[in-house]
Amino acid sequence: MPVTVAFESAYRKLNPTQKKAVDSIEGPVLVLAGPGTGKTQVLTVRIANILKETDTEPSSILALTYTDAAAREMKERLISLIGQDGYYVKIGTFHALCNEIIADNPDRFARPAGMQNVTELERVNLISEVLEKNSFKLLKPVNAPLMYVKDIIGSISILKREGITLKKFSELVSILKDEFEIEKGGMSKTARTERETLVNKNIDLLFIYEKYQEKLKALGRLDFEDMINWVVEAFENDADFLQQYEENFQYILVDEYQDTNSAQNRLVFALSSFWGERSNIFCVGDNNQCLPGDTKINTAGGEKNIKDIQIGESVLSALHSTERRNQLLVQLSDVQGRSWLAFGNYQGSVD
Repeated sequence: MPVTVAFESAYRKLNPTQKKAVDSIEGPVLVLAGPGTGKTQVLTVRIANILKETDTEPSSILALTYTDAAAREMKERLISLIGQDGYYVKIGTFHALCNEIIADNPDRFARPAGMQNVTELERVNLISEVLEKNSFKLLKPVNAPLMYVKDIIGSISILKREGITLKKFSELVSILKDEFEIEKGGMSKTARTERETLVNKNIDLLFIYEKYQEKLKALGRLDFEDMINWVVEAFENDADFLQQYEENFQYILVDEYQDTNSAQNRLVFALSSFWGERSNIFCVGDNNQCLPGDTKINTAGGEKNIKDIQIGESVLSALHSTERRNQLLVQLSDVQGRSWLAFGNYQGSVD
C-alpha cells in the first residue's frame, strides 16, 4: 500500500508506546489501556501499517468489535487513512461474522429459510409458556409463578455467551448432582440445604433451557448467541472447514477485548489456531474492566480467589463484581484469558 499523507499524519500523532503497538506487526500482541486513550485508533492505524509494510491483501485482515456503530466508525477511519483498500478489510461484529459464515455455508448449517432473531418480548412469552405448562421445584413459586422469568432469560443468555450448549449444561448439572450426593454426608445442615437448592435450581433451569430451544426452533427464531456457538462447534468439529477461514485471515484484531465472552474467545482462538504461537492476533482492551486478581468466586467447594481457580473448574458466581452470575452453574473455560495473561510478546499501557 502506498504511504498516504493521512496515514503519516495519524502515525506522527501517536506516542512512543502507541507506535510500539502499531509497529509490532508479527505475532500475538496485547495492548492494555484505559478509556479514552486511543485504543481503537491504535488498532486502526496498525491495520494501515500492516498493509503498508507487508504484501497482505486487505481481505486477509479481520477486525472484530462489539457494535455495528463501532464497526462503521472503524471502517470510516481506515478508509480515511488508506483510501479504497479500507473497503476490503473485514471489519464487523462477532455476530455479523458468524451470520455471514452461516449464510455462506447453507449445507452445513441447517438454518430454515426466514429464520429471524428472537425479540425480547418473544423470549418472555416463550419462557412464560414453559413455566405455565410445567411444574418446577424452585423456579416457579406458587404465589408468583412468573417471578423468575427475567432471571431465567438472563441465565440462559449467560450460558450461551459462555459457549455452554444444552448438551454441555446437562453434563455439568449431572456432575453437580453427583458431587452433591458424594459430599452431602460431610456437610453441615445449612451447607447441605444451600447445595441442594443450587442443584435443584439448575435441574429446573436445564429443563427450561431444553424447552426454550425447542420452542425457538418451532417458531423459526434464534438467539444472537446461538450463531456464534453454531460456528464455533462447526470449527471445533471439522478441521478442514476451519482451515478455510484460518488460511483466509492472516491477521486478526479484536477491539474491547475485555468484553469477550467464552464463546467469542473460542471463535478467535479457533481462527488463529492454524499459526499456533506465531498467530498474528492483536487485542486491545481495558484491564481495569476485568475482574481483579483478588475477586472472590463461589465454587461448589466454597469461596476462592479467582487466581486460584483452575481451568475447567466449575464456578457458581463472582462475588462483588458488576455482573453477578445469580448462582448459575457455569464453566470457567480459560482463567488465563480472563486475567489478561493469554497473549504474549508485548504488554503495555497506552498513555
